[in-house]
Amino acid sequence: MFDQISSATNKVHEELLDSINEELTKIFAELGIDPADEILRRFKSFSCDVQGDTTTYYFNDGSIDGKPILKIVNSKEVEMKEENGNISASMTSYIQRL
Repeated sequence: MFDQISSATNKVHEELLDSINEELTKIFAELGIDPADEILRRFKSFSCDVQGDTTTYYFNDGSIDGKPILKIVNSKEVEMKEENGNISASMTSYIQRL
């Protein structure tokens, strides 16, 4: 039972990470930034600020605060359901381009 719960929860988080990666990939392309180069860069072009259930990604546009480009808001709970002995999980997340 624990393995099913763990697997269902991991799947929810993987789906969220895939969605975030998809949006960031689009933003990188729009800004003309190569992700492979960004990984090697000492001073990153992007930063991430996590406050509670909200994560905001910023682009270093030269300003003091940076330009907010993506906001993710997650629900505080993962909803678990059991159906015919199978456990599934879901979590509501909102991804907003800024």
